[in-house]
Amino acid sequence: MAALSYGGLRAAFRLRAVKLACPCRISLALVSSRHFSIRLPVANPLSVAHEQRRHRRQRANLPSDKEGFLSACKRNDVGSAWEAYVTGAVAVDKYMLSALVALTGRRKRTALVRQLWRSVHEQGEPAPLDAHLSSDFITAFGSTESMAIASEVLAAARAAGCFNTRVCNSYLAATIRSWEVTDGCAGVEGKAAEAKAAQELLAQMMDGGAAPAADKFSIALGTALLGRSGQIDEARRLVEIAAARGLADTVVLNTLIAEAARAGEVQLALTTLRRMEEHGPAPNETSYNLRPPRDRASDGL
Repeated sequence: MAALSYGGLRAAFRLRAVKLACPCRISLALVSSRHFSIRLPVANPLSVAHEQRRHRRQRANLPSDKEGFLSACKRNDVGSAWEAYVTGAVAVDKYMLSALVALTGRRKRTALVRQLWRSVHEQGEPAPLDAHLSSDFITAFGSTESMAIASEVLAAARAAGCFNTRVCNSYLAATIRSWEVTDGCAGVEGKAAEAKAAQELLAQMMDGGAAPAADKFSIALGTALLGRSGQIDEARRLVEIAAARGLADTVVLNTLIAEAARAGEVQLALTTLRRMEEHGPAPNETSYNLRPPRDRASDGL
């Protein structure tokens, strides 16, 4: 084959395609009109500049102050809030951490919640563990069905001296949510173990020894927990004990009515309602308008 000059090459080949192989390089396909093709990878500085401009635009759209960060959390914009948090675009504090924990928990981003938990538990950053953060982490892990780590948070709160009624109540509520998402028989044994651990915590709260004393919200949560784990008689006894201690308010008794209806214990529900009418606390609109159990399967308190 005779050697071709540069001009001959230009005449013999024509450009058929330009394919982007990566952000900083392109591949030029020079295809012969009859015989063969040659591919020449070359640098593309225009592509590099484009990527740099794109990253600058992304950074420009990140929240730059606390209000913008919290606004991103309210919009459920996990991407913007998380990138602003980890890149230092905003100066984070405990309350912003709390908002991000709540956001990642709501959106069920388990890996992100765990990463935040490790930063606080192992490094104490950006703030040491306290009752407020403990409750937030327990709630988030309950939302992501990670009750084993929620139990770890509970133990860490006890060790850190921030083990109060709010933290315990958040654990009870997280257990209820974890129980409600059980699908048929799948995971029933694990959920039963979680419910048992929560009942032991509730018993300690009622005894007032190894755990903070229970309040009215604790009783309502305990009633729901016992009812939804199939222990409606235990729920009734808990309410009776609470009533003797002055802890059975309208919310507690409404919860008992709802759980009795859920379990098909119509007589218990009617008896509780009649007791409220005759001896108090006075029933409210909710007492007479509780929805059927099939419509409340995924509801919280």
